[in-house]
Amino acid sequence: MALTCGEQKLKKGSAKLGINLIAPRVAMLTAVKPQHAKYGRAQCHYCGSCGNGCTVGAMFNSLSSTLPAAKATGRMTLRPNSVVRHIVTDNNTGKAKGVAVVDRVTFQEMEFTGKVVIVAGSTLESTRLLLNSKSRQHPDGLGNSSGVLGHYLVDHFGGTGASGVFPTFAGRDVINEDGKSSGIFVPRFRNLDAATKHQKFLRGYGFEGGSSIGAFPGMAKSTPGFGSEFKKQVRRWYVTPVSLTTRAAMLSRFENYVEIDPGGVVDAWGIPVLRVHIQHSDNEREMGRDATDMAESILREAGAEQIKVSRNLTLPGRIIHELGTARMGNDPKKSVLNKYNQLHDVSNVFVTDGAAFVGSANQNPTLTILALTIRACEYLTDEMKRGNI
Repeated sequence: MALTCGEQKLKKGSAKLGINLIAPRVAMLTAVKPQHAKYGRAQCHYCGSCGNGCTVGAMFNSLSSTLPAAKATGRMTLRPNSVVRHIVTDNNTGKAKGVAVVDRVTFQEMEFTGKVVIVAGSTLESTRLLLNSKSRQHPDGLGNSSGVLGHYLVDHFGGTGASGVFPTFAGRDVINEDGKSSGIFVPRFRNLDAATKHQKFLRGYGFEGGSSIGAFPGMAKSTPGFGSEFKKQVRRWYVTPVSLTTRAAMLSRFENYVEIDPGGVVDAWGIPVLRVHIQHSDNEREMGRDATDMAESILREAGAEQIKVSRNLTLPGRIIHELGTARMGNDPKKSVLNKYNQLHDVSNVFVTDGAAFVGSANQNPTLTILALTIRACEYLTDEMKRGNI
C-alpha cells in the first residue's frame, strides 16, 4: 500500500543516513484473484477499521481464509468451547493418541482421538499444554527429554523511538490517510556485515511507524491552552504527526523461561497455569539506546520538528510476539522439535506456532509461522503416505 506524503518525507530522511525505508508487507487484498473470490473475499476498501475485524474478508485471518478453505474439504470438524487439558499418550508406545478437553461452558470432560496431534495454541499456551502432558514415559512433559521445553522465551521489544510533527503540513485539509492498514517499515540495518557492526550489542532492530491523519487527535492532550484557541491549534497540528517506534530482537537466553506454576495455581477449568520468568539484558538496553538516537536522527533529516524521544523499553510480553520455548534443532539433546516442527520424542505430535522459533529476529513473526506450518504439513502428508506416521 502506497506511502503517504509524510511517509515519503520519512523515506527521504532515512536515505540521507543511508537507511532504507519501505512500505511494509501486509496480508491484505488490494486485488481479488479467483482463489480469494472462491471464499467470498473482497478487495480492501480502505475503511481503516482493520483492528475491529474485516467484514469483507480483505484482511487475512482464519475467519476469512483458512477456516473456509478447511470447511470446503468436507473433512473439518470445528469444536468450539473446548479447552485442551493435556495430550493423551499410549501407555505402551508413548505416542500421542488424542487430547483430553473440558467444555468451557458445561465443564464436561471428554477425549478426542486421532493419528496425529498438531499443537498450535500460540507460543505459551502450546508450551503449557506440553508441560502439562506428563505421563510415565514423559515425566517432565511431552517432548521434554532434553529439559529445554519452556526455555529460551523471547518477545520483541519496542517503546524506544521518536515522534514529532511536519510543520509544512500544518493546517492542511483532513483526508483519508488512515484507511490503509500499514505505515512504514525500516528493515534492520545494524550488524549485517563488518561495515554495519555495532560494538555494544548483537543482532539488530527495525522501525515501524508512519505519518498520517488518524481518526482521533491524540496530540490534543499535550497541546496547551483551552477554548477556541486550543481547538484551533489542535486542528492545525492534528494533520502533521510523524513517528518511529522500534521493533527489536531479544537475545534467546536459557534463563528466560516458563514453568508450570510451582504454587499449584490453576485456571478457571482447573488446568495448571504457567509462571513466566523473563527480563531484558544489557544487549537489549544498548540496542534501545541506539534505536532512539537513530529514530531521532531520521526525523530530523526528514524535516520534523517538536521531536520527542522515548527511551523506555516495553516490558517483555507487551508486543505479544512471544516466541521460543519449544525450539527447533537437529540435536534432540538441545532442542524440542526437528526442522519440520515434529517432536523429537513423539513422532506424531507437531507444534506449528511461534514456540518453534529459536530466536525472534526483528520482523513480525506471523508470516514466518505460516511458512513453517506449510512446510510441516507437506512433510506430515508425505510421511503419512509412506506409512511412517
